[in-house]
Amino acid sequence: MPWGAFSIIAVITLVLQTTVVRLLGIEGVDLFLALALFLGLTASTSDARLAAWCAGFVQDLAGGGPIGLHALALGTSVWLLTTLRDVVNLQVWWARWVVGALGALPAQVLVVAYLHYGLGTRLSVVWTALSIVVTSLLAGLLATLLTQLPIFLEWDRRRRRYHRARW
Repeated sequence: MPWGAFSIIAVITLVLQTTVVRLLGIEGVDLFLALALFLGLTASTSDARLAAWCAGFVQDLAGGGPIGLHALALGTSVWLLTTLRDVVNLQVWWARWVVGALGALPAQVLVVAYLHYGLGTRLSVVWTALSIVVTSLLAGLLATLLTQLPIFLEWDRRRRRYHRARW
């Protein structure tokens, strides 16, 4: 994995998450989770797991919460996603979306559990369950769309002389 490119993408994600997402009022979109899922779908297993932990650590450093919560959450999600991608055919887009959404669920559950038990925040059960599912589905869909970006921009055909997997 090109770690320099990952560092630049992590900084861009940080800027987008802290400014654009809040300005547009769409706090339900977690760009760090989508980045971690994208890496889990495209990178090698060990690189994806390490990059997801690093992305979570960057998210923890940018937020005002405890250090390590998002690192643990994103690391757990990508661990599950890399385990699932070995047994699921990811050649179709909806399979990547389902695997990404299933991988995103542990991250959302860990964060909500911390909010409820660690901080004592009173949360509505129905609203919390709905927000966990919606955020997981959005992050999975965004990660799936990011895996299709090189195909739409035809980066594979111009740069490579040998055949490569399309995602």
